[in-house]
Amino acid sequence: MSPDVSCHFGMMDPVATARGWRRALSRHLMRLDLGSRVNRFFTPAPDRAIRHYVARSAPIFVVTAERGGEVCGVAEMHPHLEMPRAAEIAVSVDEDLRRRGIGRELFERALTEARARGIGDIWVVYLSGNEAMRRIAHRAGFASVPGGDPGTITAHLIDLAEGRG
Repeated sequence: MSPDVSCHFGMMDPVATARGWRRALSRHLMRLDLGSRVNRFFTPAPDRAIRHYVARSAPIFVVTAERGGEVCGVAEMHPHLEMPRAAEIAVSVDEDLRRRGIGRELFERALTEARARGIGDIWVVYLSGNEAMRRIAHRAGFASVPGGDPGTITAHLIDLAEGRG
């Protein structure tokens, strides 16, 4: 099912695009409303925190949704800090474009790209009240991992490189 809004989906490769991807990511994240900032960063991240995050961010790749030449949604795939060949995904969409399938499409495209790059193990961590991310992860075949902080859900998809997902 395609998103019900006209968006162009693309890819930003942090290695190949130098600074351009940081500028586009920063503009998108700075536009997020308070609730979206809490869902994305687990805190009401002020602009300076977002600038700091973007300056230090080292994703493997970023899948983008663009409308009118402006990034309006991203799926960032970051290397897992403790496991080789594993990654963690984070998704955000501009407030006025939510509930239109864009987040799901970004998520699915990121999983496809991860599979193509041989990443066999994907994680997502989200606030327990983030129903949109729960639905997206569940539909993609992620399973919740028991334990941990009761305010967050950690979900895991394994054997992605084998075609699961």
